[in-house]
Amino acid sequence: MPPTDKLQSKLIVVIGGTAGIGFGVAKACVEHGANVVVAGRSQQKVDGASERLKPAADDLSKVRGHVCDLSGPDVEANVRKLFDFATDNGQVKVHHVVSTAGYMESPLALKDTTVKDILNLCQGRIVGDVIIAKVCLKYLEPSYTSSYTLTGGLVAYKPLPGYSVRDGLSGAKDALVRSLALEMKPMRVNLINPGAIQTDMLDQLAEKWGEGAVQQLADRAVLGRIGQPEDVAEAYLGMMKSYFTTGSIAIVDGGTLIQ
Repeated sequence: MPPTDKLQSKLIVVIGGTAGIGFGVAKACVEHGANVVVAGRSQQKVDGASERLKPAADDLSKVRGHVCDLSGPDVEANVRKLFDFATDNGQVKVHHVVSTAGYMESPLALKDTTVKDILNLCQGRIVGDVIIAKVCLKYLEPSYTSSYTLTGGLVAYKPLPGYSVRDGLSGAKDALVRSLALEMKPMRVNLINPGAIQTDMLDQLAEKWGEGAVQQLADRAVLGRIGQPEDVAEAYLGMMKSYFTTGSIAIVDGGTLIQ
């Protein structure tokens, strides 16, 4: 099979696929002929993303959406409902799962950090990804051609003051994907750590700290610019299509880490 056809008609679930990096990944998958299910926290966002994806599809039935909230106590039940929907209650297998779900946190000084704060950050940064891994074991095609790709961040290597817990959890994902790769074999598990990417979260940063803060992020990159969702989406496609890659981490940061 030619490399350009490896995603043709494959069933791909993109959690967090209604905006930002996740939407970029979903769009790239649709453009490669995949059957894509996008998941997000609100029906409005899911419906909007589905409509924006359909023009890129060669068949409108290849794009579907479903609400999946990873932030509450019912996360496992919500993820199961998502995969039941994606697979017609287990009638077909999923080939690739991508998790890009996340949200913008405010700075939290260590002296002000509470146990509740830590648990909330764990829920948003780690719990969802682990539960997705647990649940999708039943739904993924049990083959080295199948994959689960998680999303971390460059802050795992370049932490920021006031984000000790968040950045520490980002670093924990590096170890998590290696452990998952062992436990989920033969399915492959990998991690993408993006740098500054033009997303809604970056827009929120600009609103809070000003455009100068965004420009500083661009200046920190060797390429001197902010990345676009379609830039980093290519790394996710590569992880899906590289059948000899598992337990690996890809940094997509425009050279920020080496500068």
